[in-house]
Amino acid sequence: MASVKARSGREPRREAILQAACRVIGQVGVDRLRMSDVAAEAGVSTALVHYYFATRGELLTGAFLYADQRATEIEVRISDAYPPLERIERMLLVYLIDESDIYENWVLWREMVNHAIFAPELRPVWERAYIGWVDELSQIVREGQEDGTIDRETDPEAAIWRLTALVDGLGPALLLGALDRRRTTELIRDAVDRELGVRARR
Repeated sequence: MASVKARSGREPRREAILQAACRVIGQVGVDRLRMSDVAAEAGVSTALVHYYFATRGELLTGAFLYADQRATEIEVRISDAYPPLERIERMLLVYLIDESDIYENWVLWREMVNHAIFAPELRPVWERAYIGWVDELSQIVREGQEDGTIDRETDPEAAIWRLTALVDGLGPALLLGALDRRRTTELIRDAVDRELGVRARR
């Protein structure tokens, strides 16, 4: 999940460390993340990791923000290419794409949500990202209501909260193999139709 925001201030070594942190979290999870493992994955010294991120908590926060920004780049391409109803559906389905970066992002998102329950310093980061995501999708619902493709009686925020909760809930089932991508896609598309008052499949 991500809120649209500008991506600036890239510093190559710092970005390489964040990319490595995302990969390591995708492989072993947050609890087993070690600064030395990130350094090895990035091909740099542990001292350099500590130069950019003084603590493990700072590294985790940085990795979460980096993943959020990376997801934003995918969402911007979707936002520019499709009408409102299809845009919402594609943005909800983006994490089902079988690409390594997207898989890492989804695993990292779930790890960070779980970790934030016990790490209050991560909660503001999660809240900004998630609320931004809900606000963004709610605005697209309003655009669809204006052009007549989405039921005007739909409550945009309520519908999007329920849809994002569904996607988050289906995530573990997909990641663990209880559902495949085809079935997960069908469930999400059906929920979009029901929540947004779509009478017939486009």
